[in-house]
Amino acid sequence: MSLSLYIHVPFCASRCSYCDFYSTTSPASMRERYVRAVCEEIRMHRNDFPDSSLSTIYFGGGTPSQLQMDELATILQTIRSAYRLQEDVEVTLEANPDDVYPGWVRQLLALGINRVSLGVQSLDDAYLRLINRRHSAAQAQEVVRQLHSEGVPHISIDLIYALPGQSFDHWAQTLEAALRLPIDHLSAYQLTYEPDTLITRQMQAATIPPSPDEEVVRQMYMHLVERTAACGMPQYEISNFARPACHSRHNSVYWTGGPYIGVGPGAHSYDGHNVRRSNAPSLSSYVDHLAPASAAALILPPPFQEEQLDEEALLLEYLFLNLRRVEGINLTTLQLRWPAYIGPTFRHRLQQFLSAGHLYQPHPGTYALMPQGMLISDYIISELAAALAGS
Repeated sequence: MSLSLYIHVPFCASRCSYCDFYSTTSPASMRERYVRAVCEEIRMHRNDFPDSSLSTIYFGGGTPSQLQMDELATILQTIRSAYRLQEDVEVTLEANPDDVYPGWVRQLLALGINRVSLGVQSLDDAYLRLINRRHSAAQAQEVVRQLHSEGVPHISIDLIYALPGQSFDHWAQTLEAALRLPIDHLSAYQLTYEPDTLITRQMQAATIPPSPDEEVVRQMYMHLVERTAACGMPQYEISNFARPACHSRHNSVYWTGGPYIGVGPGAHSYDGHNVRRSNAPSLSSYVDHLAPASAAALILPPPFQEEQLDEEALLLEYLFLNLRRVEGINLTTLQLRWPAYIGPTFRHRLQQFLSAGHLYQPHPGTYALMPQGMLISDYIISELAAALAGS
């Protein structure tokens, strides 16, 4: 059985104004205990899936490129000693352009990391400053070219659109510049104003320009879908675009309901059936349990919460995850797996969205979102959920 492993690296040199992922600006001195703790947790989970082998390993964050090479090497060595790795294992490291230095790529490749996801976010220095990124647009583009020229097999970049005051033309120019770079994967996200983030407070205080209106955002998204397809990187998920055979295999495990283990503070795990587990988002608590300061203290599992999903929750998750993918949902699968929930009201609602042009049928019995439907995917999914029998 294939298994995926996620390592959450919470360290950041500074916080981006839009980010609500668990991160900390704790000093580098915490990294030594963090690495020890991660290695302990990796070993704790080694027998969770005894007949499995790792198909993907993903260092996410936070900013994984804040780790030193010897720290990454220690974690990867522990992984290799605890698990069987598939021959073509995908090993991804999220990185910021300002963390890349001469010799960095050579060392990275020597560790077996074969995919870099670079947090570019914008190719405009003014916007980079607004969202509190530390690199420049020129630096980001140069780093992408460096990764490519020095042999990183797969390069992905992240972009954000619908930034405060951003025009359609500005986004179109940013996208064109990004698509000229030697990348094989693009993740593009509409800016969302998450609670308790700096940019949300700025928006509420009207100290930054307003967001583009809904029509401009719609045009931005439609242009994104059209231009990536024209450049040989068609959409395969709401926010993800890739060249053939260059999809993120790790993220695809999440979307298709495969099993994965998450280690690190705030990391999530799923057994592939119905049990989810989430570590508490606290670095201090995490290291106190797994890498206690006293050598005499017991090593304990980190604080976590566990949830067992019932059939309705599993069905809702299937709808949410699969309607994000261009493959869509299969009505036969739904009827066989959840016959008590799939009644005439649900099928009628599917047909209504089909007639409205929000859904289409790539194959008989399969329903997928059109690009304009993806813009209102939350609404469509909530309407389909409300149409389930017994809901």
